Amino acid sequence: MNGVRKRNRVAFTIDSLEIHGDTAFAIVSLHVDRMTLRADDLMHHVETRVTQREAWVRCASSMAAPTCWRRARSTFTTRTGGGTRAG
Repeated sequence: MNGVRKRNRVAFTIDSLEIHGDTAFAIVSLHVDRMTLRADDLMHHVETRVTQREAWVRCASSMAAPTCWRRARSTFTTRTGGGTRAG
């Protein structure tokens, strides 16, 4: 069975944020470092770094969530430093 066996690190960084009324625009960087069992039955170290533009909209407030935001869309912008190696 292939798939992620261990997540070493997952990090999100909000690089910029602009709020216009009920809509927020963010540039977000994501770094994922994980160990994956691949089709060759070897464990591989995989790192992925992406930067994406996201739009969020404010949703109706409630007692459970007085400030609620939902992601409306996400646009992939760049990928850097990704790769795999057996190990």
